Amino acid sequence: MLNSSNLYPLTVGLAQWQSASTSGGGGSEALFSNVITGSLVSVLPLIIAFLFLQRYWQNGLASGSVKG
Repeated sequence: MLNSSNLYPLTVGLAQWQSASTSGGGGSEALFSNVITGSLVSVLPLIIAFLFLQRYWQNGLASGSVKG
């Protein structure tokens, strides 16, 4: 679908790195550390958004549970 590997999403690149690191190449340990670092970088925005928006999420759950 995408012609250029520069346009791939981060998760696709991580999956490619993961498969390259498990194939047993010479630099598999270096690739594995890149996979772990990339995973952390991809999850950080979600964690930050959750921490900032947690109050609204809790209020929405509480208001949705009120009956009547």
